[in-house]
Amino acid sequence: EWVAESNERIAETRAEGLARIAKLESDYARDRERAAGDHRDRLLSAAARLDAVAVREEQRRYATQQQEAEDAFNERVASERQSIAERIEQEREGHEERLREARQADQERIADMREAQAEQQRLEDEDRAIRLQRQAEDHQRQLDEQARANAERLAQISTQAAQERAALDEDFLQQLASLNLYNQHWLDLQKAKEKESLLSFERWWDAVNEQINATIQGPITEAEAWPTRFIVPGGGAAGAAPLANFGSGTTNRSVNIAEGAIVVNAAPGQNEAQVARLVREEMISLLEAVN
Repeated sequence: EWVAESNERIAETRAEGLARIAKLESDYARDRERAAGDHRDRLLSAAARLDAVAVREEQRRYATQQQEAEDAFNERVASERQSIAERIEQEREGHEERLREARQADQERIADMREAQAEQQRLEDEDRAIRLQRQAEDHQRQLDEQARANAERLAQISTQAAQERAALDEDFLQQLASLNLYNQHWLDLQKAKEKESLLSFERWWDAVNEQINATIQGPITEAEAWPTRFIVPGGGAAGAAPLANFGSGTTNRSVNIAEGAIVVNAAPGQNEAQVARLVREEMISLLEAVN
Protein backbone atom coordinates (compact mmCIF):
# COMPACT_ATOMS: atom_id res chain seq x y z
CA GLU A 1 0.00 0.00 0.00
CA TRP A 2 2.77 2.40 0.91
CA VAL A 3 4.67 1.51 -2.27
CA ALA A 4 1.59 2.26 -4.36
CA GLU A 5 1.09 5.59 -2.57
CA SER A 6 4.76 6.47 -3.10
CA ASN A 7 4.59 5.61 -6.81
CA GLU A 8 1.44 7.67 -7.12
CA ARG A 9 3.07 10.70 -5.48
CA ILE A 10 6.15 10.30 -7.71
CA ALA A 11 3.94 10.15 -10.80
CA GLU A 12 2.08 13.27 -9.66
CA THR A 13 5.36 15.10 -9.05
CA ARG A 14 6.68 14.10 -12.49
CA ALA A 15 3.42 15.12 -14.17
CA GLU A 16 3.44 18.50 -12.42
CA GLY A 17 7.04 19.08 -13.47
CA LEU A 18 6.39 18.11 -17.07
CA ALA A 19 3.36 20.42 -17.12
CA ARG A 20 5.51 23.31 -15.94
CA ILE A 21 8.15 22.48 -18.58
CA ALA A 22 5.44 22.38 -21.24
CA LYS A 23 4.24 25.80 -20.10
CA LEU A 24 7.82 27.10 -20.25
CA GLU A 25 8.14 25.78 -23.81
CA SER A 26 4.83 27.34 -24.77
CA ASP A 27 5.82 30.68 -23.28
CA TYR A 28 9.22 30.49 -24.97
CA ALA A 29 7.68 29.78 -28.37
CA ARG A 30 5.21 32.63 -27.98
CA ASP A 31 7.97 35.02 -26.93
CA ARG A 32 10.08 33.97 -29.92
CA GLU A 33 7.19 34.51 -32.29
CA ARG A 34 6.52 37.94 -30.82
CA ALA A 35 10.22 38.80 -30.97
CA ALA A 36 10.41 37.60 -34.60
CA GLY A 37 7.45 39.81 -35.58
CA ASP A 38 8.96 42.78 -33.86
CA HIS A 39 12.25 42.03 -35.60
CA ARG A 40 10.59 42.02 -39.02
CA ASP A 41 8.90 45.29 -38.30
CA ARG A 42 12.15 46.87 -37.28
CA LEU A 43 13.93 45.58 -40.40
CA LEU A 44 11.18 46.84 -42.68
CA SER A 45 11.31 50.24 -41.02
CA ALA A 46 15.10 50.44 -41.38
CA ALA A 47 14.94 49.26 -44.98
CA ALA A 48 12.30 51.86 -45.77
CA ARG A 49 14.61 54.49 -44.46
CA LEU A 50 17.51 52.91 -46.38
CA ASP A 51 19.39 52.86 -43.12
CA ALA A 52 21.89 50.02 -43.49
CA VAL A 53 23.36 50.71 -40.09
CA ALA A 54 19.99 50.37 -38.45
CA VAL A 55 19.36 47.11 -40.28
CA ARG A 56 22.69 45.72 -39.12
CA GLU A 57 22.13 46.83 -35.56
CA GLU A 58 18.66 45.28 -35.56
CA GLN A 59 19.96 41.97 -36.80
CA ARG A 60 22.69 42.00 -34.15
CA ARG A 61 20.18 42.89 -31.43
CA TYR A 62 17.74 40.22 -32.53
CA ALA A 63 20.43 37.56 -32.59
CA THR A 64 21.60 38.56 -29.12
CA GLN A 65 18.03 38.62 -27.83
CA GLN A 66 17.24 35.22 -29.23
CA GLN A 67 20.41 33.71 -27.80
CA GLU A 68 19.70 35.16 -24.38
CA ALA A 69 16.09 33.98 -24.51
CA GLU A 70 17.15 30.48 -25.56
CA ASP A 71 19.77 30.34 -22.81
CA ALA A 72 17.22 31.49 -20.24
CA PHE A 73 14.70 28.95 -21.50
CA ASN A 74 17.18 26.10 -21.41
CA GLU A 75 18.27 27.13 -17.91
CA ARG A 76 14.68 27.24 -16.66
CA VAL A 77 13.90 23.87 -18.23
CA ALA A 78 17.04 22.32 -16.71
CA SER A 79 16.18 23.83 -13.33
CA GLU A 80 12.66 22.47 -13.57
CA ARG A 81 13.90 19.02 -14.52
CA GLN A 82 16.37 19.11 -11.61
CA SER A 83 13.56 20.20 -9.30
CA ILE A 84 11.44 17.30 -10.53
CA ALA A 85 14.30 14.86 -9.94
CA GLU A 86 14.94 16.30 -6.47
CA ARG A 87 11.27 16.06 -5.50
CA ILE A 88 11.12 12.51 -6.81
CA GLU A 89 14.28 11.64 -4.85
CA GLN A 90 12.85 13.27 -1.73
CA GLU A 91 9.68 11.26 -2.18
CA ARG A 92 11.70 8.07 -2.52
CA GLU A 93 13.82 8.93 0.51
CA GLY A 94 10.68 9.79 2.46
CA HIS A 95 9.16 6.53 1.35
CA GLU A 96 12.25 4.62 2.52
CA GLU A 97 12.23 6.52 5.80
CA ARG A 98 8.56 5.74 6.29
CA LEU A 99 9.29 2.10 5.54
CA ARG A 100 12.14 2.08 8.07
CA GLU A 101 9.96 3.74 10.68
CA ALA A 102 7.14 1.34 9.92
CA ARG A 103 9.48 -1.64 10.17
CA GLN A 104 10.90 -0.31 13.43
CA ALA A 105 7.40 0.30 14.76
CA ASP A 106 6.40 -3.20 13.66
CA GLN A 107 9.45 -4.67 15.37
CA GLU A 108 8.68 -2.71 18.54
CA ARG A 109 5.05 -3.82 18.44
CA ILE A 110 6.14 -7.40 17.81
CA ALA A 111 8.60 -7.19 20.72
CA ASP A 112 5.88 -5.72 22.94
CA MET A 113 3.45 -8.40 21.83
CA ARG A 114 6.02 -11.12 22.49
CA GLU A 115 6.79 -9.66 25.91
CA ALA A 116 3.09 -9.39 26.72
CA GLN A 117 2.54 -12.92 25.46
CA ALA A 118 5.47 -14.20 27.53
CA GLU A 119 4.12 -12.42 30.62
CA GLN A 120 0.64 -13.77 29.97
CA GLN A 121 2.08 -17.26 29.46
CA ARG A 122 4.04 -16.93 32.71
CA LEU A 123 0.92 -15.86 34.59
CA GLU A 124 -1.08 -18.69 33.03
CA ASP A 125 1.67 -21.17 33.95
CA GLU A 126 1.72 -19.90 37.54
CA ASP A 127 -2.07 -20.07 37.73
CA ARG A 128 -2.03 -23.57 36.22
CA ALA A 129 0.69 -24.66 38.67
CA ILE A 130 -1.33 -23.29 41.60
CA ARG A 131 -4.47 -25.06 40.40
CA LEU A 132 -2.58 -28.32 39.90
CA GLN A 133 -0.98 -28.00 43.36
CA ARG A 134 -4.38 -27.38 44.94
CA GLN A 135 -5.88 -30.29 43.02
CA ALA A 136 -3.00 -32.52 44.13
CA GLU A 137 -3.45 -31.41 47.75
CA ASP A 138 -7.21 -31.97 47.57
CA HIS A 139 -6.65 -35.37 45.97
CA GLN A 140 -4.09 -36.33 48.61
CA ARG A 141 -6.42 -35.10 51.36
CA GLN A 142 -9.22 -37.21 49.91
CA LEU A 143 -6.90 -40.20 49.71
CA ASP A 144 -5.84 -39.68 53.34
CA GLU A 145 -9.46 -39.39 54.45
CA GLN A 146 -10.37 -42.51 52.49
CA ALA A 147 -7.38 -44.33 53.98
CA ARG A 148 -8.38 -43.30 57.51
CA ALA A 149 -11.99 -44.26 56.85
CA ASN A 150 -10.88 -47.60 55.42
CA ALA A 151 -8.56 -48.20 58.38
CA GLU A 152 -11.35 -47.36 60.84
CA ARG A 153 -13.76 -49.56 58.92
CA LEU A 154 -11.24 -52.43 58.84
CA ALA A 155 -10.62 -51.98 62.57
CA GLN A 156 -14.36 -52.05 63.22
CA ILE A 157 -14.72 -55.11 61.03
CA SER A 158 -11.80 -56.82 62.80
CA THR A 159 -13.19 -55.93 66.23
CA GLN A 160 -16.68 -57.03 65.28
CA ALA A 161 -15.32 -60.24 63.75
CA ALA A 162 -13.26 -60.93 66.89
CA GLN A 163 -16.28 -60.29 69.09
CA GLU A 164 -18.48 -62.49 66.94
CA ARG A 165 -15.80 -65.18 66.89
CA ALA A 166 -15.41 -64.99 70.69
CA ALA A 167 -19.18 -65.12 71.12
CA LEU A 168 -19.41 -68.11 68.81
CA ASP A 169 -16.54 -69.81 70.66
CA GLU A 170 -18.19 -69.10 74.01
CA ASP A 171 -21.56 -70.35 72.77
CA PHE A 172 -19.90 -73.41 71.33
CA LEU A 173 -18.09 -74.13 74.60
CA GLN A 174 -21.31 -73.66 76.54
CA GLN A 175 -23.08 -76.07 74.22
CA LEU A 176 -20.28 -78.57 74.69
CA ALA A 177 -20.39 -78.06 78.46
CA SER A 178 -24.14 -78.61 78.51
CA LEU A 179 -23.52 -81.91 76.76
CA ASN A 180 -20.57 -82.71 79.06
CA LEU A 181 -18.30 -82.58 76.01
CA TYR A 182 -15.01 -80.74 76.20
CA ASN A 183 -12.45 -80.32 73.47
CA GLN A 184 -8.76 -80.11 74.08
CA HIS A 185 -8.72 -76.34 73.68
CA TRP A 186 -11.34 -75.91 76.38
CA LEU A 187 -9.42 -78.27 78.68
CA ASP A 188 -6.22 -76.31 78.07
CA LEU A 189 -8.04 -73.10 78.92
CA GLN A 190 -9.39 -74.59 82.15
CA LYS A 191 -5.96 -75.86 83.14
CA ALA A 192 -4.45 -72.47 82.44
CA LYS A 193 -7.18 -70.80 84.52
CA GLU A 194 -6.67 -73.25 87.39
CA LYS A 195 -2.92 -72.69 87.27
CA GLU A 196 -3.38 -68.94 87.27
CA SER A 197 -5.84 -69.20 90.17
CA LEU A 198 -3.37 -71.25 92.22
CA LEU A 199 -0.57 -68.83 91.47
CA SER A 200 -2.77 -65.91 92.50
CA PHE A 201 -3.72 -67.68 95.74
CA GLU A 202 -0.09 -68.48 96.50
CA ARG A 203 0.86 -64.86 95.99
CA TRP A 204 -2.01 -63.79 98.24
CA TRP A 205 -1.06 -66.35 100.88
CA ASP A 206 2.57 -65.23 100.83
CA ALA A 207 1.40 -61.68 101.50
CA VAL A 208 -0.85 -62.84 104.37
CA ASN A 209 1.94 -65.01 105.78
CA GLU A 210 4.30 -62.04 105.82
CA GLN A 211 1.78 -60.06 107.86
CA ILE A 212 1.18 -62.98 110.26
CA ASN A 213 4.92 -63.63 110.67
CA ALA A 214 5.46 -59.96 111.37
CA THR A 215 2.77 -60.19 114.12
CA ILE A 216 3.84 -63.43 115.89
CA GLN A 217 7.56 -62.98 115.16
CA GLY A 218 8.24 -66.22 113.37
CA PRO A 219 7.15 -68.18 110.30
CA ILE A 220 4.12 -70.41 110.45
CA THR A 221 3.97 -73.66 108.53
CA GLU A 222 1.09 -76.03 108.06
CA ALA A 223 1.19 -79.03 110.42
CA GLU A 224 1.51 -82.32 108.65
CA ALA A 225 -0.77 -84.19 111.07
CA TRP A 226 -3.44 -81.48 111.24
CA PRO A 227 -3.92 -79.61 107.99
CA THR A 228 -6.06 -77.02 109.78
CA ARG A 229 -3.37 -76.25 112.40
CA PHE A 230 -0.05 -74.47 112.05
CA ILE A 231 3.34 -74.95 113.74
CA VAL A 232 4.86 -72.00 115.55
CA PRO A 233 8.71 -72.07 115.66
CA GLY A 234 8.68 -71.45 119.42
CA GLY A 235 6.82 -74.72 120.00
CA GLY A 236 3.23 -75.87 120.08
CA ALA A 237 0.57 -75.45 117.48
CA ALA A 238 -1.45 -72.41 116.48
CA GLY A 239 -5.09 -73.14 115.82
CA ALA A 240 -6.96 -71.99 112.75
CA ALA A 241 -9.20 -69.65 114.74
CA PRO A 242 -6.48 -67.18 115.71
CA LEU A 243 -5.32 -67.10 112.14
CA ALA A 244 -8.81 -66.59 110.80
CA ASN A 245 -9.31 -63.75 113.27
CA PHE A 246 -6.00 -62.16 112.33
CA GLY A 247 -6.42 -58.38 112.47
CA SER A 248 -9.95 -58.53 113.96
CA GLY A 249 -9.03 -58.29 117.67
CA THR A 250 -11.07 -61.39 118.68
CA THR A 251 -10.09 -64.99 119.44
CA ASN A 252 -13.45 -66.83 119.50
CA ARG A 253 -13.77 -67.46 115.74
CA SER A 254 -12.26 -70.11 113.49
CA VAL A 255 -11.82 -70.56 109.74
CA ASN A 256 -11.10 -73.89 108.07
CA ILE A 257 -9.44 -73.52 104.68
CA ALA A 258 -9.32 -76.89 103.02
CA GLU A 259 -8.69 -78.03 99.49
CA GLY A 260 -11.58 -76.98 97.24
CA ALA A 261 -12.80 -74.33 99.72
CA ILE A 262 -12.12 -71.59 97.16
CA VAL A 263 -13.57 -72.12 93.70
CA VAL A 264 -13.02 -69.54 90.96
CA ASN A 265 -14.76 -69.94 87.59
CA ALA A 266 -12.78 -67.90 85.09
CA ALA A 267 -14.19 -66.99 81.71
CA PRO A 268 -12.30 -67.49 78.46
CA GLY A 269 -9.93 -64.64 77.64
CA GLN A 270 -9.43 -63.39 81.23
CA ASN A 271 -5.88 -62.37 82.09
CA GLU A 272 -3.86 -62.86 85.27
CA ALA A 273 -5.04 -59.66 86.92
CA GLN A 274 -8.68 -60.55 86.36
CA VAL A 275 -8.23 -64.06 87.79
CA ALA A 276 -6.35 -62.64 90.80
CA ARG A 277 -9.18 -60.18 91.37
CA LEU A 278 -11.67 -63.07 91.40
CA VAL A 279 -9.54 -64.98 93.94
CA ARG A 280 -9.31 -61.89 96.15
CA GLU A 281 -13.07 -61.38 95.99
CA GLU A 282 -13.66 -65.03 96.97
CA MET A 283 -11.25 -64.72 99.94
CA ILE A 284 -12.88 -61.48 101.10
CA SER A 285 -16.30 -63.06 100.78
CA LEU A 286 -15.10 -66.07 102.80
CA LEU A 287 -13.60 -63.95 105.58
CA GLU A 288 -16.66 -61.69 105.73
CA ALA A 289 -18.84 -64.78 106.09
CA VAL A 290 -16.73 -65.90 109.08
CA ASN A 291 -16.84 -62.48 110.71
